Amino acid sequence: GWDEVKNMTVSQRKKESAHDYRYFPEPDIPPLAFAAEYVERLRATVPELPDAKLKRFVAEYELPEADAVTLTEDRELAAYFEAAASELMEKSVSREMNAPFARAIKLAANYMLTELRKRIADSGQHIGDIPITPENYAEFIGIVADEKINSSAAQTVLAAMYQGGDNDPSHIIDRLNLAQVSDISELESVVVDILAANEKSAADYKAGKENALKFLMGQVMSATQGKANPKIVTDILRKKLAAEE
Repeated sequence: GWDEVKNMTVSQRKKESAHDYRYFPEPDIPPLAFAAEYVERLRATVPELPDAKLKRFVAEYELPEADAVTLTEDRELAAYFEAAASELMEKSVSREMNAPFARAIKLAANYMLTELRKRIADSGQHIGDIPITPENYAEFIGIVADEKINSSAAQTVLAAMYQGGDNDPSHIIDRLNLAQVSDISELESVVVDILAANEKSAADYKAGKENALKFLMGQVMSATQGKANPKIVTDILRKKLAAEE
């Protein structure tokens, strides 16, 4: 049997002595002795086993163990993830991607374990069958990590990529006009209009009703067709409302 704690095989039970089973030495197979170098050469040909891969994913990519377990249970999924991770590292080194590699790799795992696996399951495909290459996926993750699109737009882009055809996420973003608006002056103008049109909600927020801020945020997102950078909008709203007190 296999003892996971000790990481070794163990005897589970004993039977009668060998002669009761009529065991006898095989006359045509002499005793064999193998040099340590030969054993190590054979060991080097063995691919990375799941347990070792799991530990490496946790250590190298700083992933939660539960995520690493799911990724390494499927050899093709693990290979796809590593190919995308390699692309992301290149983008990080070349500064094509501004976000930290650690943030990008966590997003890569999250989208793979949720959105991508869901679509794979719904279509009855395997990771090797999907129309999104690891390179395309890495480009998509880089765009999300750099906050060039918001989470809602990201799902739209990934869905379009999965349908096949032009799988370049940048082209899809341009075609569907999904680029996130992060220009502060442009967003400030929208916020000013929203506050002027929703004086009661502004007053409610000043009175301590935090949900009023969510309502105002929703109004800004609606006015910008969901393209406003939510972090920047939140900051602008809080500053504008604080200044009016």
